[in-house]
Amino acid sequence: RSGASVPLTEGYQRRDLVYVVDVAEALLRLGLSRTCADGGAVNVATGQVTTVRAFALTAARVLGIDRDLLEFGARAPGRELDHEAPTTERLRRCTGWAPGVGVEEGIRRTRRLLDSFGE
Repeated sequence: RSGASVPLTEGYQRRDLVYVVDVAEALLRLGLSRTCADGGAVNVATGQVTTVRAFALTAARVLGIDRDLLEFGARAPGRELDHEAPTTERLRRCTGWAPGVGVEEGIRRTRRLLDSFGE
């Protein structure tokens, strides 16, 4: 909103981005599940990866930020692990459910929420 540039890495790191409300719902569903009460690990994930660059470009578009303000390559990458899309099989089996809010819609919802608080 300030019009200042945003220094970023090249943005090729891949992440499975899950909308926070979907995360909360997944945790509630898992807590209530009798199917997977063994305490085994469950990936709360969509099973799809998005690059940080794609996320930043989508956010800029949705939020009306000039993409030229995104300074890809201005920051050195940290020590990051690259990963493939996590499996969501156990989440689906334990809850009969999967996260449904995509990246773009998640950004829109977050913007509406922040706007409602006058941010």
